[in-house]
Parts: sequence; structure tokens; C-alpha cells
Amino acid sequence: MKYTFTGAFAPFICGLIEKKQALGHDYHGSACILRTFDKFCREQFPHETCLTAELAMKWAEQSKTEKNLSRLNRVSVVRELAKYMNSVGEQAYLLPLQLTKKTGRHIPYIYSKEDLSKLFKEMDSLQPSLRSPTKHLVVSVIFRMIYCCGLRPVEARRLRREDVNLFDGTVNILESKGHKDRIVVLSEDMRELCRNYDQRVEAIHPERRYFFQSPSVRGDGMYSMEWIIPTFRKFLQTAGISGYGEIRPRLYDLRHTFATHRLYQWVKEGKDINACLAYLSEYMGHSNLESTAYYIRFLSNSLKKRCYLGNWANRSLRYREKRLLDLHLRKPFLHRVICIIRRSWHETVKRARILQKRRIVKRFCLKNMCWTSFGKNGGMKMNAYNELYLDDAMANLGDMVEYAVCTLGYAPDDFFGWFISSGIASKFENGNPKYVAGMSGVELADAVLAAVNMQSERHHQPHLSSKGREYWAGWILAYYQWETNRRFSDMVEYGLTLSVVMSLYILHEADVSKFVESADEIIQRNKGSRKSKLQLTRKARGLTQQQLSEASGVSLRMIQLYEQKQYELAKAQAGIVLDLAKVLGCDAADLIQG
Repeated sequence: MKYTFTGAFAPFICGLIEKKQALGHDYHGSACILRTFDKFCREQFPHETCLTAELAMKWAEQSKTEKNLSRLNRVSVVRELAKYMNSVGEQAYLLPLQLTKKTGRHIPYIYSKEDLSKLFKEMDSLQPSLRSPTKHLVVSVIFRMIYCCGLRPVEARRLRREDVNLFDGTVNILESKGHKDRIVVLSEDMRELCRNYDQRVEAIHPERRYFFQSPSVRGDGMYSMEWIIPTFRKFLQTAGISGYGEIRPRLYDLRHTFATHRLYQWVKEGKDINACLAYLSEYMGHSNLESTAYYIRFLSNSLKKRCYLGNWANRSLRYREKRLLDLHLRKPFLHRVICIIRRSWHETVKRARILQKRRIVKRFCLKNMCWTSFGKNGGMKMNAYNELYLDDAMANLGDMVEYAVCTLGYAPDDFFGWFISSGIASKFENGNPKYVAGMSGVELADAVLAAVNMQSERHHQPHLSSKGREYWAGWILAYYQWETNRRFSDMVEYGLTLSVVMSLYILHEADVSKFVESADEIIQRNKGSRKSKLQLTRKARGLTQQQLSEASGVSLRMIQLYEQKQYELAKAQAGIVLDLAKVLGCDAADLIQG
């Protein structure tokens, strides 16, 4: 969104915005503040051509109704403008740095389950209007998504259609705070809600750009925060949620509530909070673990005791730090809790760094993070088996493939097919210690051949490992299966065959994450290229999509979505499936994907 500036400082304001955007900053919020500053200068100092101390200090004054954080943001942006003007040779007064410092961290309002139930009930009662036919649909979904996925409000409103994958339930958060990207996974009920929302909005805005498309003709189609925040406050008022004391509920507090509820659930499940903080931090897009540990203060004292005191007696720690985190806590017990966190910080940070190097954090923190308002939350997505067996599993599968291909002379895909059909692959996938660590690669190959009755005199030939591309193919496939928890048969079905993996040997010196990304792309590409049963049956009958739509009464767009597998026909209404089957002359079960 572009703004027009007409005041005396307009050239410098435009120059600052262009500089920030050229560096990759969005700078939309700051541009809004600069627009207000431009208006302020025209009205209060119409004849002033220099950014004087009088003008700057007048701008820095805080009104009676203005919050300290809002004033801080205003002052910081104008201070940036003054620094830019000085850098280009224009004299400008630089506001004191003390005016830009925060006086204390805001204490969030943590919504209870009763609060959330009342709030979402009020949102669901909103009726459609002619002026804004999708407003009631947007309100019902966007605020749930902020809470259920722990999103920042600005992240939710910026979501484009292509960022929300309703097929696998993933949401791509791009260019968020600190220019960080991350992946958020929807729980089953949240995905179903988004799917129903998308279907209904699609009929009204078929060519929309954003997932939450604004009907306003002004702007770029994105809902503004000037609309979202007042709308949320209105529902807070109708739901009777007013906060307590000086703490007032805000929209951003839904994100704080998500983190607190997630920690609460982990504690109830008996999980080690120190081990889980790294995953929560990555999921929420925090820059450091201290930002995530902040939410521990909102747990009850009894839950904190269950988190830390149980491990205190059994844990011998080498490092004792005298300095406590200053979180403005009054109760002595909470200080002891924070002390424990700092003492165990060394190993927690070390664990987090290892996970980030392997780039498995994003894939590890899937549905276990999705706290929903519907009484469900997905379980933690685990790797295929314990990481203790991973090194042995990778080495043994690499030796097995190299021995079978190089020493015994079998075709790579043929042998790997025997590996799957023998049943040994499934035991390997489940982390059976006998197969992942208890047998050598040669013994694994012999077991596969024996299971498929392929024994010959060649089986006992001496094996000299060269650690070439065959070894690497088996080695990296074992890691990929452990990392993604996919079955070997599914990998082959979607095009990730052993020969294809061997053709990617160019990646053998790169980080394993590069292969994971390439393998994921191959599987997703082949998944998307496979035609649906509905499409195959329709073409076999010689019908176009338009003809099928007219004969069955199902909309053309819905048929397209079912054939593109963006929506699952198995989850459609029974009447739709029966109408399609009747026109195509087949059973309803024949149209549903296996």
C-alpha cells in the first residue's frame, strides 16, 4: 500500500521507506506512522522546514488515552527518520534514546477455556450481510486460527491462498517477524473448518488473492488491523470478557494463551518442559528460547513444581549462575524456578542448536502444537524410531544396498522391491532393533533374498565396501524414512525409487536436509500428477467436466477441486458422491480414492 506525503519532510519520508523496503523490510506499519507524522507537521507546524527539537518533542508527548507502547512506536519511527535525514546531510533533531526504551513488559491476559467458548460462540452467531457477505465466515475462522496455531494477528491476515494447503493441513508463514519463515500445521478439526470456509468463500470470491479476502474495494484485498482489532473488541464486549484489574484482554493475547495452554498440556502429560521449549520456540517463530520460557510464569505454582522440582534431585549440573532472569516476579518460589531454568540452559540450548542444524524442528512440531477450541489436539509427530538406532540403521541399509547391487549384481529397483515385499522393510520402518542395529548390511541382504526365495551361490561372495553412490542411496533413504516416518512402499509408489535416489548422488556432500527437501518435492510432484479416480472414470465415459456438472447437478468448480484432489471426495456429502456415480454408471466406492 502506497501513501502520499505532502508535508515539508515528504522527500525524506519517501527516501526512508524506499531504503527500508530495499533492505527487505515490509515497513507497512511504520509507513502508517509516518503518514500520521506528515499530517501532524502540516497541521501543527505548517511553516517549519527543519525537524527541530520543539517539533520532535511535541510529537513525543503522550496523550491521556494513549498507551505507552503506542507512544514508543511513534517516537522510534520519527527517531529513525531523523537519523536518515542526518545521514543524507539534512540537519534534524535526534530524540533522546531514553524515550524509545520500554518501561516494562506487558502482562498478557490468558483466556480461560470458558472465555474462549463464549467468545467463539458469539462469533459463530454473526449473521451475513449484503454489504459484506463473507464477514461472518472470516470472523468465525481467522480468530480461531490465531489461537489454535499461535499466530501473530498480522500473520493471519497476510495469508495468501497458496500459503494454506488444505490437503495436508500445512500453513506457510512467510516473511514474518525477523524475516523468518516457518511451517504451522492445522489440527484435524481446524483443517475441516478451514476447508468448509474455503468452499463457501470460493463461491463468492473465486479469484481471491488472500485466504481471508476483504470485500472492500480500497486497498489490496487484505483485511487491515484497523478492522480486525475493533471487530475483536466488539466480540469481547458482547461475550462479557473484560479482564481483571488493570489487565485488559487483547487480540494478541490469543497467541499468548496458545503457548500457555500448550505448556499446561505438556505438564499434564508429564513431558520434560526443558526438552519441549525448543520445539515450541520454533513453532511460534521466536528468535530465542528466553522468549518462549517467558510463558512458564503463567503456569500455576503446583504445575511449576511438577515441571522442575521432580528433576532437580536427579540432575547434577556443573554450572551455577548467580544472576536470575528479571521477569518482575514477586514470589520467591518463581525465582527458584527461573534459577533452575538458567542452570539447565546450557544443555537446552545445545539440544536446540543440534535440532536446528539438522532442520528437523519444523517437521517435529506438527500436530502436537495445535490446541483447538473444539476439545481436540493432535498428538506429537514422532520420528520413525528412537534416534539412538539411527546411525546403525543408516550404515546397515547403506551396506545392504551396496552389497546387493555392487557385489551380487542385482538391479537396484528390483532388489529394493524384494526388500519391501519380504516384510523386512516394515520391521525396519518400525525400528525393530534386530533389523536396524542387530544385523549387518550383508545379513540384511541375505535375509531379504531368503524371504523371496532368491538364494544362490552368489550370496556368500566377499563384500568390499567402497562407500559409493549405492551405499549413499541406502544410507540417505534410512535417514529420510526415520525423519519423515514414511513407509518405503509409499516412497516407491510416489516415484522415490532407489535408482532415483542414486541419481541424486550429487547431494552426497551437502547437508541431509537438502536431500529431504528434494525427496519431498519429488513425492509431492508425483502425488499431484496422479489422476483421481473421478477424473479417470469421467474420461473413460467420454464426458467433459462441464457435461458431468450439468448431468449431476454438482457445480463445475467442485468437480475441478475433487479432480485436482484439493478436496477429498470421500469427505463429501453422500448425495454428491451418489449423484456423480449415477451419471458415470459406477458404484460410489469406485470414485473414492484408496
